[in-house]
Amino acid sequence: MKGSRRPIQAPGFKLEEMEEEVILFHPERTLVVHTNRSGGLVWQLCDGKRSVEEIIGLLRQMYPDSAAEIVHDVERVLHELTEGEVVQWL
Repeated sequence: MKGSRRPIQAPGFKLEEMEEEVILFHPERTLVVHTNRSGGLVWQLCDGKRSVEEIIGLLRQMYPDSAAEIVHDVERVLHELTEGEVVQWL
């Protein structure tokens, strides 16, 4: 998923936070994807303008103590969100 590819939120999805869980849902398609707060943050950064590397860079700046894990975590979350049809690629 690295390179110049840019993830973008699939149209029609909404984000709802519930305690430690984040739910991404599409009301018309009755599609629901569960993730954690980190997954929700990654999804919010998927604007179609930022590359995966840029998203990783932003998160490393925000969470420098977790910099070593961020690459793996972002790639895992993007894979899950892609499989759940919540993220598309440009």
